[in-house]
Amino acid sequence: MIYGLRAATTAKENTSLAIKEAVEELWYSFIELNGFTEDDLVSVICSVTKDLDSCYPASFIRKAGFTNIALLDVTQHQVKEEIPRCIRLLVHARKPGKNLYLRETKKLRPEWKGEI
Repeated sequence: MIYGLRAATTAKENTSLAIKEAVEELWYSFIELNGFTEDDLVSVICSVTKDLDSCYPASFIRKAGFTNIALLDVTQHQVKEEIPRCIRLLVHARKPGKNLYLRETKKLRPEWKGEI
């Protein structure tokens, strides 16, 4: 069975460094929360709001040593009043886990209090 897990955060600004910091904080926190290793993961889709265009967020997951999972970057559909500079992950895993929302994205899913 494959499980779809979600994680999200925001970058402070549209720079490679700010996006790197946000992705690394989110990724390492997500991995630690769930106790995942690379063998537990199948793929990750990284989506960003249109105001983040200075780099590919998935490249920072690859640079973190996760070289044998499929990674894809996409741009999110633009919606009025969306959270600016938002990075979302859809993680496909071989075992169940918890979702994680950091920074400004905590307000996206307040009903997941035990997983935020």
